[in-house]
Amino acid sequence: MTSAPVLPPDPTTAPPALPRDPETSGTLALADAAGEALLQLRASTPLVQCLTNEVTTNLVANALLAVGASPAMAAVPGEAEELAGVAGALLVNLGTPGPDQRACVEPTVAVAVGARTPWVLDPVAVGVLSVRTRLAARLLTERPAVVRGNASEVRALAGAASAGRGVDARDGV
Repeated sequence: MTSAPVLPPDPTTAPPALPRDPETSGTLALADAAGEALLQLRASTPLVQCLTNEVTTNLVANALLAVGASPAMAAVPGEAEELAGVAGALLVNLGTPGPDQRACVEPTVAVAVGARTPWVLDPVAVGVLSVRTRLAARLLTERPAVVRGNASEVRALAGAASAGRGVDARDGV
């Protein structure tokens, strides 16, 4: 007797509803919302412009591809601003701010804000290094949709004393 092959689940359909337990219903609601957001993201395949840390470029591109987005690494003045006007999202990572990236970050964010494009600020080593700290403070006034940082970076952005050391967080959450 042969059995039918077991097929992997279809990633375009939602998983079956789980029974609700009052103690875990909030967690399940978050999981449902995250699942729905992932389905919507995969259906829209947004173009995500990344002004990112040269150390993490490959990882960021592969992570975006894995969730169904289309990454674009454009950090050249002129080109970066042009792309921000048509991208679905913008990532600004301050990890290795070379001259081209420093020259295009603020104008690119301004175009994204003008186009109502959501953007993420990753303030790598802010609070420890003065150039990045000043740049991040200016960028924060443009109201990013998300600030993705460790506890020391976030404390420094908030104007609190920080015990950060480079990219390492010394402050607790």
